[in-house]
Amino acid sequence: MTFEEFRNNRPRGAYVVQLESKAGGELLYFGSPHSFDPRDLALHQLEDRWSDFAADIALYEGRSRKVPETRKKAIRRMGERGLLRWLAGQAGVPTDSLEPARQKVIATLLENYPPADVKAFYVLRIAASYRQRSSSTPLKSQMRQMLKELSSVEGLDGPPNTFAEFEAVCRSRLPEGKSWRNSNRRWFDPAKDNSPFFTNGISRAAAIVRDRHMVDLLAGLLKDGKKVFAVVGSAHVVMQERALEHALKEPEPTL
Repeated sequence: MTFEEFRNNRPRGAYVVQLESKAGGELLYFGSPHSFDPRDLALHQLEDRWSDFAADIALYEGRSRKVPETRKKAIRRMGERGLLRWLAGQAGVPTDSLEPARQKVIATLLENYPPADVKAFYVLRIAASYRQRSSSTPLKSQMRQMLKELSSVEGLDGPPNTFAEFEAVCRSRLPEGKSWRNSNRRWFDPAKDNSPFFTNGISRAAAIVRDRHMVDLLAGLLKDGKKVFAVVGSAHVVMQERALEHALKEPEPTL
């Protein structure tokens, strides 16, 4: 689906797709609203679907982190992916990330965006989600750690490397009157058009790389006959559904 189409087809609540391959593979692709609330109805729906599916493998959006020991803590710290990984751990089902390597995404972004913007994008994204998550680590400490990690990535060794340099980039690149402290999810909406925030454009470019990788990964597993339960933000499922259906079609016989 194009981003233009997506703007008119935004999902409300959970969006679930189930697909099968000729090789016997099955996919339950659970698109969840990003939620860190253990009481969220969508997360209860995720649990119900998980218990009925008997997956061979569980795939999740985001990077690998240690999963807390309880359902509530897993959701509070990691949202829906934390819940899935906690459920999979209870059932002894292997898990893996749906994400491409960060270096692959960054290399693509650097083809069109300055390194300083790319680094600021990733750090601002932490600030945008911090209020929703439960974390014992102060926000600025997490942002500084991200700057440190990014500075070791090929192509991102230049500034901003310090928090002061990061703030300088924000002052020069964000609209007048906006600070990194105002960072929120709207700044990272990949479907938003004509945005004054540089972060929306970078988010769109990153989403394209990630969506293509996820489609290739899922289609490959289904063609191998695997039974896959995957959880991502609902927007990704809507965007990928058509491509997944196409990838699983058998090629027409040649005459």
